[in-house]
Amino acid sequence: MEIQRILEEMDEASVKTLKDVMLAEGVDLLKGPETGLLMVVAQDPFEIHFFLGEVLVTEAEVRYGDQRGYAMTIGQQDERTILMAGMDAIFKSDNVDLQEWLRGFLDERAQEMNVQKEREKQLIARTKVSFETMVQR
Repeated sequence: MEIQRILEEMDEASVKTLKDVMLAEGVDLLKGPETGLLMVVAQDPFEIHFFLGEVLVTEAEVRYGDQRGYAMTIGQQDERTILMAGMDAIFKSDNVDLQEWLRGFLDERAQEMNVQKEREKQLIARTKVSFETMVQR
């Protein structure tokens, strides 16, 4: 699972843990989080571009050592956007120990989310109706 998806779906306790670690490591907020609108451009089947509409986004910029990190997320997700920007800066830095800890932390969260999704999938499968068995012949 990619880092962005993990950060978007992780529980609030994990978000707080990551935020505390980043603050302790010296990640500084430079800009944001700020919300804004971003124009979405689409292409029709005749390869003509048109404006589909606007989407609400949140963006943030941070600094970790001499590295800058930037992130933009869909919707209003202030803390998660800051975390993504922090990850961007940290993974650009030369702090291999912190990078390894973050990868391990995110891998654990991804495994937990996969287990939870599998449980939900099994619960939903129990409610599946087979319409072929309902037909009287």
